[in-house]
Amino acid sequence: MRTNQLNFCIKTQAMIDLFRKIDTSLLGKVVLCCAVL
Repeated sequence: MRTNQLNFCIKTQAMIDLFRKIDTSLLGKVVLCCAVL
């Protein structure tokens, strides 16, 4: 049970990190587009 919970936490953390990376790059692109416009 505890190992399962730990694995879930690790997966969740990894997904959050992934979303953060996608989010920041997306935000950067939006800012770049706004700067160009």
